Amino acid sequence: MRRPLCVYCAGVALIMFLLLFALSDALLSEEGERGEGNEGASIPTDGSSVTFVGKILRIDTKETEKEDKVHIRMDTEHGKVLCYFSYAPELEELHMGQFIRVFGKVRYFTPATNPGQFDARLYYRAQGLSYAVSNCELLEAEDIRSMNGYADLLYRIRRRCSAVLSASLPKEEAGILRAMLLGERGGLTDEIKGLFQRNGISHILAISGLHISFFGMGVYGLLRKLRLHRIASGIAALWLVVSFGMMTGQGASTIRSILMFALFLGAEFLGRTYDLQTAMALSAVILICMQPLYVLQSSYQFSFGAIVGISVVLPAIKTYLPKEPLSERMITDRPKKEKMLRRIKQGATDSVWVSLSVTLTVLPVQLSGYSMIPIYSCLLNPPVIALLSIVMSFGVVGVLLGCFWLPLGKVALFPAFLVLRSYEGLCFLFDKLPFANFCLGVPSPLQIVLYYLLLFGWVFASYLRSAPGGMRSDAGRSVLKRRWNLACAFVPVVAVFLLCLRIRTDTVCAMLDVGQGDGLVVEERSGYTFLVDGGSTDVGNVGSYRLIPYLRHEGIRTVDYAFISHADSDHTNGVIELLKDSTSGIRVRHVVLTKFAGAEDVARMDADNPYRDVITAAQEHGAKILYISAGDRFCLGDVTLTCVYPAMEETAEGNDQSMVLYMTVSGGSMLFTGDLTSEKEEEVLRNLPPAAHGIDILKCPHHGSKYSSSSSFLDALHPNLAVISAGHANSYGHPHVETLARFDEGGIPYLTTIDRGCIFLHFKRDGIAVRSYLHGSSLPAAE
Repeated sequence: MRRPLCVYCAGVALIMFLLLFALSDALLSEEGERGEGNEGASIPTDGSSVTFVGKILRIDTKETEKEDKVHIRMDTEHGKVLCYFSYAPELEELHMGQFIRVFGKVRYFTPATNPGQFDARLYYRAQGLSYAVSNCELLEAEDIRSMNGYADLLYRIRRRCSAVLSASLPKEEAGILRAMLLGERGGLTDEIKGLFQRNGISHILAISGLHISFFGMGVYGLLRKLRLHRIASGIAALWLVVSFGMMTGQGASTIRSILMFALFLGAEFLGRTYDLQTAMALSAVILICMQPLYVLQSSYQFSFGAIVGISVVLPAIKTYLPKEPLSERMITDRPKKEKMLRRIKQGATDSVWVSLSVTLTVLPVQLSGYSMIPIYSCLLNPPVIALLSIVMSFGVVGVLLGCFWLPLGKVALFPAFLVLRSYEGLCFLFDKLPFANFCLGVPSPLQIVLYYLLLFGWVFASYLRSAPGGMRSDAGRSVLKRRWNLACAFVPVVAVFLLCLRIRTDTVCAMLDVGQGDGLVVEERSGYTFLVDGGSTDVGNVGSYRLIPYLRHEGIRTVDYAFISHADSDHTNGVIELLKDSTSGIRVRHVVLTKFAGAEDVARMDADNPYRDVITAAQEHGAKILYISAGDRFCLGDVTLTCVYPAMEETAEGNDQSMVLYMTVSGGSMLFTGDLTSEKEEEVLRNLPPAAHGIDILKCPHHGSKYSSSSSFLDALHPNLAVISAGHANSYGHPHVETLARFDEGGIPYLTTIDRGCIFLHFKRDGIAVRSYLHGSSLPAAE
């Protein structure tokens, strides 16, 4: 068997990945939440104020519009923690390894509670962090004799280099180079991160194999040319890349690159041939043993996926490419200009195929992490990677020169600045092309498994047909074999199609966990999508971090109707973000308001009209505004939405202006109530059709306030299930115990987003199935 170590390690890595993926919830819930730290120390409760002593492991600065923040990782008796400080001059005097005493508030990392949401718990646990401490104050710093001298030297070098870049380049380009050369992502603007991510080149912002190869292989090759012994050259190069990894932060891709470089040097020392696939598989197993949670991170999956693409998928692609005739390759007396043009053409072509092979390999990872395919990345990556050596070379030289004389460093950094500007220009150009931001949604596990079975089955078949005596050698002898080869070439296309296929079989209403607010997304089975509110008062940028990620996760590119119950920010600010975000790839066609919104013409609207921001955002971003009142009806495929409140002659203030919608669909019914109080519930009951007195699902009014959901209202409706959207430990005390007691007295079961996260209501043709994001198993159906 060829490559036995590779096959063994790859098998072990795959088995460990599947086990860890299946047991991830149990692993995360146990780690760091058992109330025990190092040496049995009790971990403080979430939200408690604590004073503790710890050793500094790393210091990072994050630039914000208001003020700079300082993030310090510490090793304490409770394990490793992340401390958030506001910038203060005394923090500049801290050293790596120094012990400090800190006061702050404990904050546990929160898991994702909605599909598509960033999972902070997984991200930070994979880095070995137990919890965070916010609003930190530095009480005391012990004598610097306790510091780690070498780690502190690397930290001082990083700070000095970072200062040179900040002083030499504009903010955007300085932030990019600081991320590329120093692993500091705190200076990256959200615009640059989003721009690079949408165009599929965000990998250049992470310390990865490109950087390790640049530094390690560059130094090793230089020392060998200077005739230094290969062992001495290898030790020097390995020392450099390990130090570079320590200085920039030891992420999964960085550690993987260092391990593979060390294996390369080991092969050199032993006089053996370096095998890329074996080094990759062995590094994967070592990384899993070091930190099992790495396998659940996209950086780990992208890093190894890229190597698999280059070493496994690319050779399969090349078996289908026409080869240059031997007679053409034997010609050596071509003009130099022609030779150079042929090399450039060949290099560009090879770069495109490399980019395509990597894209095919990591496509499920890309969709699972970002829900989008950067359609033009195969065209954009080749020039970006080709020019990356210029950025790295002039960046390193410029930083080194700038440390001694800043004006000279600025001159040396100018070529890198020009290339980075060209990156931004290319991204802006590709961003405007059709389908550039093509949202496809997250594939199911079954789709991912089927995709990889087809892809690697095709790879295996490609190797067989290209082997001596295989199909390729006699492909021209038979029309049947030629057709078979042509069919095989389209297998990856079929695999991509199956991976991106989205079929709705049920109408699904998702009550998102938006904290203290409301946000419901209804996906009708034939393709319509509408929102009922979208906002929060305790989750910042709820549109960007909760609403838009969910829509992308589901592959929703068009919201047909966004119903706004009333103007409170906990129902509107997320929808306003969605309307304003031109880069999300999601279009809102209609915004639906009640008569309480007033005039559609913003110019004639009162300056203090609470609906002003919603109407302005809708008009500026091409959404048509509709006004409805009791009796108006929308028929959207299998869904019928009827407005039952307010009537045209209705007068109300505050929460009692809330739009109330009655939805019927094959398999059930639901009532959306906004923040309506008990004073207007009788009006709603009068406007409801007789069939609605006995609904299936009630969206509990006003987040479970005691001033809503009166006993008479619940007795008249008698819903089979009530769902409540409220924020964890909110200041209002929602849902109130009085309201929950009324549900219990009426025998009405209820679910809250506080306990369950996102709540899904599947309206099937024979009933309603209920499940929640934090509890994967289905809950009892609403009958």
